[in-house]
Amino acid sequence: MKRRLLEIVQGFKDVTLLVVGDVIADVYVLGNTSRISREAPVLILEFDSEHLFLGGAGNAANNVRACGAKTFLAGVVGKDAQGDAVWNEALRRGIESDCILRLEGVHTLIKTRILAGGRHGARQQIVRVDRCAASGLDDKARSELLDLVQRAAQIADG
Repeated sequence: MKRRLLEIVQGFKDVTLLVVGDVIADVYVLGNTSRISREAPVLILEFDSEHLFLGGAGNAANNVRACGAKTFLAGVVGKDAQGDAVWNEALRRGIESDCILRLEGVHTLIKTRILAGGRHGARQQIVRVDRCAASGLDDKARSELLDLVQRAAQIADG
């Protein structure tokens, strides 16, 4: 069983894949809690760090790229700071991002997870904040994305 799985994973290096879907910025905010607010019965989070990962279709693209496949990612992000961060993270991970459509006036989908813990304890997710697009793409953007996907599909094996 292990050998067969290894053969499958090694076969990815000879494959070009196209991943199409919602490209999401997965943001993790890490901190420590030691007090409760006087304003409301809520924890006070002392900020420690923030990390961005590829989420949604970006996560799937990252996984197949990590297995060795040449990977194209197609989807939409905004021309905003999070869109830039997602674009750069895809490039850093070796994912072909020419099919990521960057649009003015569109907000990049963001899922922010807040993880808290004590100084010496394991961190747990205490809340998730979703910032999602309020509306779909207009006809022009849909057509442009479809064109990018069709061109990449001609190159991809799957």
